[in-house]
Amino acid sequence: MSFSRILDLCRKDIDVPSNSPKTLLKDLHSNFILKYAKSKESYEYVKTAYLRMSGIYWCCGAMDILGQLDKMDREDILKFILEECFDEKSGGFRASHENDPHLISTLSAIQLLIMFDAIDRLDTNAVTKFVTARVNEDGSVSGDDSNELDTRFSFCALASMYLIGKIDEINSDKIIEYVMKCYNYDGGFGTRPGSESHSGQIYCCLGSLAITEKLDLIDKDKTAEWLAYRQCPSGGLNGRPEKLPDVCYGWWVLSSLAILKKLHWIDKESLVKFTLSAQDDETGGFADRPGDYPDPFHTIFGLSALSLLNEGDLEVIDPVFYEGEFIDIVDDELLINSKKKKHLLYDKIREKNKKYLKNYVGKIKNVYDSKKKELNDKLLHQNNSICKMFDSIYKNGVKQPKIEEITIFQPTKNRYIKEKKSFKSINKERRKVKNLKNLGKVPETVKKLKDTQNYLFEENNNDKYKKYSLPNLKCIYMMNDKNNYISNNLSSFTGSITTWNQLITGYILLFFYFYLILEIRSAIDPIVQYV
Repeated sequence: MSFSRILDLCRKDIDVPSNSPKTLLKDLHSNFILKYAKSKESYEYVKTAYLRMSGIYWCCGAMDILGQLDKMDREDILKFILEECFDEKSGGFRASHENDPHLISTLSAIQLLIMFDAIDRLDTNAVTKFVTARVNEDGSVSGDDSNELDTRFSFCALASMYLIGKIDEINSDKIIEYVMKCYNYDGGFGTRPGSESHSGQIYCCLGSLAITEKLDLIDKDKTAEWLAYRQCPSGGLNGRPEKLPDVCYGWWVLSSLAILKKLHWIDKESLVKFTLSAQDDETGGFADRPGDYPDPFHTIFGLSALSLLNEGDLEVIDPVFYEGEFIDIVDDELLINSKKKKHLLYDKIREKNKKYLKNYVGKIKNVYDSKKKELNDKLLHQNNSICKMFDSIYKNGVKQPKIEEITIFQPTKNRYIKEKKSFKSINKERRKVKNLKNLGKVPETVKKLKDTQNYLFEENNNDKYKKYSLPNLKCIYMMNDKNNYISNNLSSFTGSITTWNQLITGYILLFFYFYLILEIRSAIDPIVQYV
């Protein structure tokens, strides 16, 4: 391993070579795929028999994106699929004639038949029998008879049944129930409940939710944020935190963002640069990253990423099924008829949205000028009585609680003040509010509290309390109006250090001072004794 590669592993990123390709080498990629598909006597061909069906799908998919699918041997491929790999007993498809039927191979076979307009030659009843038999009682899905569980198989089952028009014959509700058990607190999905979030698993789970039209079950912004943070400084995307970028994640991450209608959250320019740099300008094909050996797997996903970004004059693909008929489950502007190619939604919106993610404390998307006056009037009417969420901060801000829903308590007594709007300071260490008798309206109360530092509001909503912070009584205005937000006085949000934090910090520093003195003394004692 070279020293530069060791450095890449340490800093979890790579340097894009300055002499790497800057344009898409379509002819080289076409020749690379054709040569790879015909080299049946090569060592690589023999060693990859266990994923032959997927390998053929990668090659055909890459050629289809390049608009050169007609160069593949259609009849030879269909013969391999229907005669060599179809298992009549189970109804599933094998990766090759020496392997057992598997859900992944079955989905690849269905997609290939759709590509070559031969889906009418498929025994859909047999396939339905095989797929439904893989679904367990708890909704988990096994890839084959080995009972290996993975959310990839959940997607394969749902996608296969949808593509053959049998989605109603599988217990999709139970499958989605299991998929949601794999939903993590960070917005991602794992292979099974409790597993680490991964970009590939997120694509499979989002695809499952999209097929069943249940995307509303998740926090789309949180999931999209996790995906957007997979972009490294080099522009490439990784599968999970602290990993090197890889070309294949251009598909897993971008397709997931396309499903969530957040494709514009990725820096297009830097990702395109990284993806193109992974091309082999001698043999053709894409590698996982610049300087490595190319292969069909990374070639198809490199091309698919560029297609989603509308780069390189490639055929348009569907972000859920990749190939085949487009279905109306994603943004209408992303589902483009393959017979009439148009530009993707990406070029119609901002190309660089990362700044909104980096500055996401209170940062908001643009609000039309016509809306600003209306929002400002509403905020002025509420007269500085709203405040920022204290427990959890969202990049688009939080919905403002209504004044009528806020109840304020007197800090020194355990009883409500009988006025409609009152105030409570929860932390006794903070400055106490004096002269709270004869409270009037909230705006007047806020003026009386002008010199105070930090207080917490509680909102009573079905016995569920939420904490809000009002730093220096200069609130960050946030108003939800059709997903548009406005933020004022953002610079005033500085917070303050509580007395408890000061005490703890002081004790820690005092402890280290004593420890340092003891260490110095222990080092000096031998010298003093010697002298």
